[in-house]
Amino acid sequence: MALNQEITANWADVSRMLDEVLLLGGSDRAEYLVHLNARSPTLAVILARLLEIEKGLPVGFLEQGPAVDMQMAPLAELSEGSEVGGYRLLRPLGRGGMGSVWIAERSDGALKRKVALKLPRLPWVEGLTTQLVSERDILCALEHPNIARLYDAGLDASGQPFIAMEYIEGESIDVFCDKQTLTIHARVELFLQVLKAVQFAHSRLVIHRDLKPANILVNSRGEAHLLDFGIAQLQSQNTVAQSSLPFDSASQIHALTLRYASPEQIRKERLTVAADIYSLGVTLFELLLGETPYDTSITDKEKLREAVLAGRRKLPAHTSVTAVRLESRKITRRKLQKLMASDLGAIIEKATKSDPVERYPSVEAFAVDLQRWLTIKPVLAVRSSPWRSISKFIQRNPWPTAIATCSVSVISALAIVATLNAERARAESIRANTTKDFLLSIFDAANPALHGGREISARELLAFGELELSESTRYDERLKKRGLPFVGKSLG
Repeated sequence: MALNQEITANWADVSRMLDEVLLLGGSDRAEYLVHLNARSPTLAVILARLLEIEKGLPVGFLEQGPAVDMQMAPLAELSEGSEVGGYRLLRPLGRGGMGSVWIAERSDGALKRKVALKLPRLPWVEGLTTQLVSERDILCALEHPNIARLYDAGLDASGQPFIAMEYIEGESIDVFCDKQTLTIHARVELFLQVLKAVQFAHSRLVIHRDLKPANILVNSRGEAHLLDFGIAQLQSQNTVAQSSLPFDSASQIHALTLRYASPEQIRKERLTVAADIYSLGVTLFELLLGETPYDTSITDKEKLREAVLAGRRKLPAHTSVTAVRLESRKITRRKLQKLMASDLGAIIEKATKSDPVERYPSVEAFAVDLQRWLTIKPVLAVRSSPWRSISKFIQRNPWPTAIATCSVSVISALAIVATLNAERARAESIRANTTKDFLLSIFDAANPALHGGREISARELLAFGELELSESTRYDERLKKRGLPFVGKSLG
């Protein structure tokens, strides 16, 4: 009987013994195995093999679950033309520590479409088939134009887990954006497609948990597609997330890419949609700046883990971008720094807060803020103020604002000119009336009838005129204080 089948058949005893032996030191473990071998050689062999594997794994790996990597040989034997779970392998798409991915097709010819067949490097364990089928049915319901469909999942006759997904011919979103030299605005617009897909999955209580550029492919038509919802975790509103595909549950913390993982994900806490929002924020950071928010000199996984948990990330505004990346974004260094120091940088910072409570409450809110930035409206990531609202309005409507400003200026200038002209006309009218009254008063003063028939002398007439002119001058002084033309001088 194969070793993995021995583990399955004796799992209850193996699990109990693992709990006991993992608490022991090296010499005590050896003594434990000696005593066990005397009672049950089969169990001793299984336990010794598991402990041997445990030496090469991160501390605490085996305590997380029974799904340990025992099935290395079958993957090495796979080749073009091999059959797995009713699918014929056509050509490999990639290999890694967690398994391999192949382009495949149905071996029975029922469907001619090609699929991406994922083959995890994990053995068969009790209950795996039931869990795979149960979660496959839920994940297959994620029908969205920006999500690669999950067609099938299960175990073949040899116990090899497989996941058949929609095959997307495209490039990762970061590579696509750089090749197409998309601007910052165009990258944000493309990223909004991703947010719509993730929001759809969240509305179905499915968390992705491994969002990163490599899991977002963009086809030649510029359509983004999310991959790998096969390792998603189903969310419950009242309890800890219900389940995940078993081949992921034992190694999820090691399968994910650390620099995209949220702090709570690394701490193995209960996951909510906030974990995906964090990963999306890091992805947007790299998509716009071409740099990771973490110190690139950190190569040790444990140190990177500490940096993520401690929140030691670079701020968008303080990130240096190479000339090549600036060119691929069609932007100057100064303009990019200005963008990152304002609303766009604030959006990224809010999405990548270490505390989940401080992040956006939903992917939809994240998308709304980016949409507001695209349309030059005040964003929720920055405290609002009347001046910001006015400033954004002016930025959104530069030409209408300029035209309105010019119109107001012209109208104001015309109003001032009209007012001045009216005042001048009034002053001219006053001057004319004053001149007329002055002349009439002189003539009246020379009338003998007003002086008892006595002829008034020229000296008296001049004295009277001087008195009248003095009164007119005082009136003109009052006009001058109001900014009106001087009248008396014209009468002198």
